[in-house]
Amino acid sequence: MSVIDTIYDGVINGDKQTWLFIIAIYTLLCGLISLIVQIRILNWAETPGTLVQSKVGTWSPSVSADEVDFYANVRYNYTAADTVYEGHRLSPWTVIVSTNLRFILRWQMKGITHLSTDEVMVFYKPSNPKKSYLIKPGKIGIAFTAGMVLFPIIYLLFGGSAFLF
Repeated sequence: MSVIDTIYDGVINGDKQTWLFIIAIYTLLCGLISLIVQIRILNWAETPGTLVQSKVGTWSPSVSADEVDFYANVRYNYTAADTVYEGHRLSPWTVIVSTNLRFILRWQMKGITHLSTDEVMVFYKPSNPKKSYLIKPGKIGIAFTAGMVLFPIIYLLFGGSAFLF
């Protein structure tokens, strides 16, 4: 029986060890992709831009006030390669919170580099200037992601390695 057949049978039969293995592989792949993207963003170009809007916005309609989700709603204009662009991304970390955790979004928005009252630093991808952020990934965020990548590696090496051998 091949490794794939063993994993398939474990998934179909609801084996907890198999599901943990699948989750570990998925988490490892997502974490590695996130880590690579964050490191690549560190090398993006930067340019001054104009902050048009910066507020906590409503993410979803709801029945009652305590069911509303919120996100950082930003709009900014910047020029790259003699073309004016409008951006809307605050950072690579998309954060959606409930009513009681809106302070997290306000705290995240404090990471915007203000050059003057309405002028901000914009980080954009040189090969695709339409893609931009107001906040670059920081060392703490990258270290956190790297730490999260270590958990599935440790599990696969010491706990879920039965499928690998």
